[in-house]
Amino acid sequence: MAVSPNWTRDQNLAALRLYRLLPFGRFHRLNPEVIALASMIERTPSAVAMRLSNFASLDPLLQERGIRGLAGISDDARRLWHEFEAAPEDVLFEAETVVAAMETRPIDVEPEIEVPDLEGREREALVKVRVNQRLFRRMVLNGYGSKCYVTGIEETSLLVGSHIVPWAEDVAQRLNTRNGLCLNALHDRAFDVGLMTVSDDLRVRVSPSVLHLPTLGPWLGEFDGASLIFGGPLRPDPALLARHRARFGA
Repeated sequence: MAVSPNWTRDQNLAALRLYRLLPFGRFHRLNPEVIALASMIERTPSAVAMRLSNFASLDPLLQERGIRGLAGISDDARRLWHEFEAAPEDVLFEAETVVAAMETRPIDVEPEIEVPDLEGREREALVKVRVNQRLFRRMVLNGYGSKCYVTGIEETSLLVGSHIVPWAEDVAQRLNTRNGLCLNALHDRAFDVGLMTVSDDLRVRVSPSVLHLPTLGPWLGEFDGASLIFGGPLRPDPALLARHRARFGA
């Protein structure tokens, strides 16, 4: 059966989701993830790679780096991109729902924390938060090359997609990857409670209150003043880092 030249919304959503999960440079037709998506949405790997490159032409983060992407994006894909910019949580959750249906798997994941049984809108809202937080972690780890920016640890099971400005504090920043840091679990928690911050020149700053503690001091103090380790192209937003320092008076 001939493939329609027009992409459906579901196909565009699946492509947008993959775009958000892949680092630039892996949008080519030989990438196994591109090939898998192409098979799932009944498009060629070349067509999927082209659609990903089309999305790249609209990405302001790539534009800041002088990367243009591939022009000629269709109107429907362009509208979806702008829809994502306006409501990233809704669009990314819809995309995950679409892909889960295509893969015949449940969209939800096992909760890290036990919660009471919920029904209706409360459960839907909780699932949406879990799914989007999981996708945020994947986007941040990909952007930082799956390497802790403090220690260089590359064991992904130990890495967290940390929010600079907390999830609950600023809706607009929830899925902004420049509001993310790739950290191991210990330094994630230290950053979250203000025992560690990041300076304007992208160096680790450990709170003086813990530097001389006999147990915690060595674990954190070893990296005080160290430059961040970047394994990928993503960089944190300096304005958001400044908000984190102001929050803890650093």
